[in-house]
Amino acid sequence: MPVLLSKCYTEEVLIHLFKIRQAYLELAPTLSEELQSLTFLAISATLRLSSYVGTAQWQYILPNKRKAKISKPLNALDIQIALMLEDMHCMQCLRTASQATLLKEDARILEGIPDKSIDLVITSPPYANNYDYADATRLEMTFWGEVNSWGDLHDTVRKFLIRSSTQHVSKDRLKLDALIADPILEPIRDELILVCKELEKVRETKAGNKAYHTMIAAYFVDMGSVFHALRRVTTSDCKICFIVGDSAPYGVYVPVEQWFGKLANEAGFCLWSFEKIRQRNIKWKNRKHNIPLHEGRLWIEN
Repeated sequence: MPVLLSKCYTEEVLIHLFKIRQAYLELAPTLSEELQSLTFLAISATLRLSSYVGTAQWQYILPNKRKAKISKPLNALDIQIALMLEDMHCMQCLRTASQATLLKEDARILEGIPDKSIDLVITSPPYANNYDYADATRLEMTFWGEVNSWGDLHDTVRKFLIRSSTQHVSKDRLKLDALIADPILEPIRDELILVCKELEKVRETKAGNKAYHTMIAAYFVDMGSVFHALRRVTTSDCKICFIVGDSAPYGVYVPVEQWFGKLANEAGFCLWSFEKIRQRNIKWKNRKHNIPLHEGRLWIEN
């Protein structure tokens, strides 16, 4: 039994969840690919509802936090399937067929997308705030047997992602000097060096000793590659909208949207502007720093 599952569920709930999983595995070979995917999605969506510990979406699993409301697995599955059925009926009543095509691509390369074929890009990339996106699906991946422990996440998921967490750069044993030397950072190199050196200095005074200095450098190397990839695949009148937020690891300010704009210019985009949506880090006293941050839309045009 994986430790994570034993921490998140009672024995009775686990028995029901395993019965559901076994039923799916036995039925899956008889189902179409579409039905397999929908059933897999429905079951996966019930896992956090059935746990009595802190398992809200997009937060780390909190075994010591207890939830007031818990759903029984079979009830949660019934509710989830009913919700999906309602959505599908709604779309069918509108006689609207999905025009979406999902491509499993690396945003830093976009290998399967033809040159000058995209006229609109809307996205929200990972923020430079040390959130480990690999950990976001650890509960679900553990339940399905895709990982057995937290340590399995790097080779299974994390190493394929934009480098936006200190866990990533530490596992990859990245060095600051090598990252800073990357030609893609030319337009922000002088500013980036000052920030990274300050983070390296502050790091020595912190008990966590997190490698924010290499994380920030690696993050902008990756995002610089994203802008170069986008420049190749976008048309001359393409508009790009990034939902982004700035960052202040260890209280050292990182002007994310400004550096994104400079990287976009270097990649060949002509114009960029930032439209602030809201302020962040102002409603409560942050334990790590008290620097006000913001979030907004970064607009980029050819």
